[in-house]
Amino acid sequence: MADDIEIQSENGFEIGMEIVIKAYFSGYKITELPCTWTDRQAGSPRFRIFKWLPKYLRWYFYALKKTLRKAFRLC
Repeated sequence: MADDIEIQSENGFEIGMEIVIKAYFSGYKITELPCTWTDRQAGSPRFRIFKWLPKYLRWYFYALKKTLRKAFRLC
């Protein structure tokens, strides 16, 4: 699968979102794996919602557009 999907994202959680979306539309089965997140014990978080939001929305709308195109082709 890794060779089949071209990754455009550069870093962060955006990469995970891109991989899942592209794998789904390429026909791969998506499975959820449980994980446990622990709170940061020292330092301050570096996640900046307004910096990352456009990157998340890019992949959200990419998936929405592909879904709508597929749905209207079936009609």
